[in-house]
Amino acid sequence: MSTIKPISWRGEKIPSLVLGTVQLGLDYGIANTQGKPSNDQAVEIVGSAWKGGITVFDTAQAYGDSEVVLGKAMGTLGIADSAKVISKLSPALQPADLKSISASIEESIRKLGVKQLWGLMLHRAEWLDFWNTGLGGLLEGMRKDGRIRYLGVSVYGPDEAKRALATEGIDMIQAPCSAWDQRMISSGTIASARKMDKLCFVRSVYLQGLLLMSPDEVQKKIPSAYQASVKWCSIARDHGLSRAELAAKFAKSLDLPVVAGMETADQVNSNIKLFSARALGLKTVNELRDKLAPLLSDEIINPSKWNITK
Repeated sequence: MSTIKPISWRGEKIPSLVLGTVQLGLDYGIANTQGKPSNDQAVEIVGSAWKGGITVFDTAQAYGDSEVVLGKAMGTLGIADSAKVISKLSPALQPADLKSISASIEESIRKLGVKQLWGLMLHRAEWLDFWNTGLGGLLEGMRKDGRIRYLGVSVYGPDEAKRALATEGIDMIQAPCSAWDQRMISSGTIASARKMDKLCFVRSVYLQGLLLMSPDEVQKKIPSAYQASVKWCSIARDHGLSRAELAAKFAKSLDLPVVAGMETADQVNSNIKLFSARALGLKTVNELRDKLAPLLSDEIINPSKWNITK
């Protein structure tokens, strides 16, 4: 069986593939056909991930009941004390309400059944406005108390990423990056994070499933992305790869931990196999950028701007 190889960072072994668990708490993703899994299916998903070397799990307070479902699954599997769990503060909280934020973190720890959060991230970079007026001090205090190990920010683009990386006390970021969306590379943000010894987790490597869909399926959902999808499939064929293989091999070329959501245990095993294969070479990475860039726009690579055709 394929297993995920780890990346070294600050003496830690971080798997190159991380299980994103939004699917455990919500129906999520443009290509989601399974819906939210049952508790038994969640145990299967988490168990398959663990068996394949995925020891880091990404969740959030805003992902429905994902924390509860993940916590139950880890408890059933007996891995809660060994797993590394990253959660994110709910954007519905008020960033100046430190009492409620502290209580929400304790609630996340309780739901997950862990002794500490390996990582806690701000779900919105705008919360950095409050970092030096109490929020940073609260989270640093909880880190010193052992409730949190590392602090981070979930970002949506290079400007937010650079601001987060420049903030004292922030250890890591989570940012979108895919073969279609290479802004984090071209802006130098990933290189900057490496120089600063801050960890960059990459998400949206399949662009919420858009990169896995056929051009006809894309045409029905997001017509503006059709030409890019046609070109994407043509490049995959030219290299003798499936769409999923091309997307995963690009992501692996980043040499960073990739957060990917998976709806079934079979998808977990497929992704483990994909991310155990060899990465794309620099020549092919540059080919993707050069051939796709003229066909892409912010309205295509930014899911918040999608106007999905029903």
